[in-house]
Amino acid sequence: MPAKQTRRGTPWTLAELKRLGKTPDSVLARRFGRTIKEVVAERERLRIRLRLPPRRWTAREIKLLGRLNDSEVARRLRRSSDSVRRQRIALGVPPLFSIKGKPWTRDEEKMLGTARDERIALRLRRSLLSVRTRRSRLGIPIFAPLRRQPRPWLARETRLLGRISDGALARRLKRDRKDVRRQREKLGIPPFRFVPASRPWTRAEEKLVGTMPDKDLAAQLHRTRTAICLKRHQLGLPPANPVWKPWTDAEKSFLGKLPDAEVARHTGHPVNSVATTRVKAGIPKFAAQLRRWTPEEDAFLGTATDRAIAKKLGRNNTNVAARRVRLGIAPFAGRRPKWSPEEMALLGTAPDAEIARQLGRTLGGTTHQRYMLKIPVWRPR
Repeated sequence: MPAKQTRRGTPWTLAELKRLGKTPDSVLARRFGRTIKEVVAERERLRIRLRLPPRRWTAREIKLLGRLNDSEVARRLRRSSDSVRRQRIALGVPPLFSIKGKPWTRDEEKMLGTARDERIALRLRRSLLSVRTRRSRLGIPIFAPLRRQPRPWLARETRLLGRISDGALARRLKRDRKDVRRQREKLGIPPFRFVPASRPWTRAEEKLVGTMPDKDLAAQLHRTRTAICLKRHQLGLPPANPVWKPWTDAEKSFLGKLPDAEVARHTGHPVNSVATTRVKAGIPKFAAQLRRWTPEEDAFLGTATDRAIAKKLGRNNTNVAARRVRLGIAPFAGRRPKWSPEEMALLGTAPDAEIARQLGRTLGGTTHQRYMLKIPVWRPR
């Protein structure tokens, strides 16, 4: 009898790959002359899901329905619990443990809908789900308490609307805050706004405005800082800032010709004051003239890293990189010297980090070289 021809280990053809996932693995293994493990491994490598039709129920499996709970039957038959439950219900097989609730009496049914379902469940000592299910089955609407008619408003209560806040009036009249607001808006009465009584200014207080910072004057006169600021604006007085000083024509001549920080350092004005004065005068911001590249500087490009060249030439890193790209010069790629036989002999005799530290090389380069030479990693004994 001739030996059975096997194609184990041979390359997969396109026709075989197209059948993966569409036919059971055992059928493909028998048809292609391969092992089942080989078919499963190739299908999982290609991440192809095996779609099979639902397994038919046998007479032996149907006999287990109802004799055990659905989860146990599912575990034994290697099916889902939902599939077992649907099959049992379709065949009319009762569950192993059927839950039989307490029968409802006529008096209990009359109580449904007369109060909230939670209260009815407590009174009848039933579950909330049982009460809701029974009420819905009988077509009884959910309990909705009648809204209490609002108390009529008296004339003396109406006169208080808008004189105090709605919350305070609701607490005084023992009413709902929404009811108070609704009645006030119905009568077109604006809400209560607390406006503190302003204390008149004296001549002595007005003389102090602008002589010291607004914060200090507010604490001295027992007024708010906003009141001091408003009064100072009414009198047309500048703020008493020890840093602030008027701008001279000589100082304004620096605006736009130097950076704002440099102007602030020369004139003694804050940087924000310099920027504000420059904008009000319509002077554009200082734009530094770019220094042109010389042939000597271009010769440095690509001989070292952009950061090192920028530091050496006193330029910006971005400026150096842009100039190098414009001239088509490749970036500097510093290469380590080739591995010598003495260095290769050290690989695997100690951890890669220690070898890299001894040889002055990077950890990644040391690990890569050991891997390329197929030297096993060092393990302590």
